Amino acid sequence: VHDLWQNEPMKSDNMNEYSSAMPPRLGGADLTLDDEQVAAIRVQVSMNANTSKRYKRLHQISLRNAAITSLLLLGVRPSEMIELRLDDLVFESLKVRPRRGGDRLISLDKEARRYLTLYIEGVEPDERVLLFVRQRGNMMDVRSIQRSVADLGEQVGLHLVPGRLNRVAKK
Repeated sequence: VHDLWQNEPMKSDNMNEYSSAMPPRLGGADLTLDDEQVAAIRVQVSMNANTSKRYKRLHQISLRNAAITSLLLLGVRPSEMIELRLDDLVFESLKVRPRRGGDRLISLDKEARRYLTLYIEGVEPDERVLLFVRQRGNMMDVRSIQRSVADLGEQVGLHLVPGRLNRVAKK
């Protein structure tokens, strides 16, 4: 239970500890994920994509989120991801064009290719130019990516932020 005005956990009469719905934050701790945590994230992403197959729109959103998560694990930053275009995608790699600095090619692993292929199959060719968009076709923002990663973190019991997933690529 949180006190909305003070933004701090409140102590309830029937609880011995402060409680929170979110997994504990890591403060200044090491943000790198171990192999088991990365495997748990990948399994959860796969489960999310598979369980939503009955509903076309929900399935498309879960495939988009799966593709975003797999690209974050490869080192693509959220600020780069929201600017990606369909023509930046090449079969084996992704061309990232940050606002500042030079272009870079990201080699796609099998999982990223699979989710991107499934996601793009549900997109009409003339529907849009950007690779990732919101449900109503608007451009995604960094906050949308942060929210989807935080939701994934809640599902696996970890405090996740996009930068924490990016660290996997830098190991």
